[in-house]
Amino acid sequence: MLWKTESTNQEMSEPVIIKICGITRPIDAQISLKAGADWIGLNFVGGPRRIEPTIAAEILKEIAHPECVVALIEVSNSGGLPAVVSDLQVMGVRRLQVYGEVNARLASKLHALGFQWIVVEHATGPESAARLLERLSVCVESPPSHVLFDTFSASSMGGTGRIFDWQGFSESLGSIRASLPPILLAGGLNAANVAKAIATIRPSGVDVSSGVESAPGKKSESKIREFVAAARSAAKRK
Repeated sequence: MLWKTESTNQEMSEPVIIKICGITRPIDAQISLKAGADWIGLNFVGGPRRIEPTIAAEILKEIAHPECVVALIEVSNSGGLPAVVSDLQVMGVRRLQVYGEVNARLASKLHALGFQWIVVEHATGPESAARLLERLSVCVESPPSHVLFDTFSASSMGGTGRIFDWQGFSESLGSIRASLPPILLAGGLNAANVAKAIATIRPSGVDVSSGVESAPGKKSESKIREFVAAARSAAKRK
């Protein structure tokens, strides 16, 4: 079936969404949005880019645009939401990037709470797209707005700085693409390779973290500007 979502991967006339993830400081959020990023990601999951709700509040206060924020959360094995979701609601955040298994009950709850949500699938090979489609079969009534494919790591949920087999993945999508929500691509992206990623996968959006950093959790203004420029230019050539 076709998913009723914000856009479709079959038509690439819409501008590519650019997400700068792993924001830990208000200044980096401001720089990212000023450079032309559409979304910024705040990590409540783990790793060197994880922040507390108090830091998130400081960031949101400085940018005054909660609609630009994507909050990274991990659901429990039983499908429960972390406590931080309540704080995010108060702050005006309405978009979540969800790690872990999402069942129909949780998908319905996210919808009822007014959240758009992005489901994450770690690419392990050509079977990844089909596996995700099977996972989403329980969420038909309250589907995600996007799906994000990231590089698989046994020790990390993201921010690995490593790419996966884009060509093999693109070929494996085939007719499955039309049955998936719009695709976001993450994993090892930077200004030097984002054009190739866009040309190969034709995603609806690209997601970068370590590729625009001077140190883990500390963004580089010049790298952000270079990445945004490269992504925008590549999107125009599709």
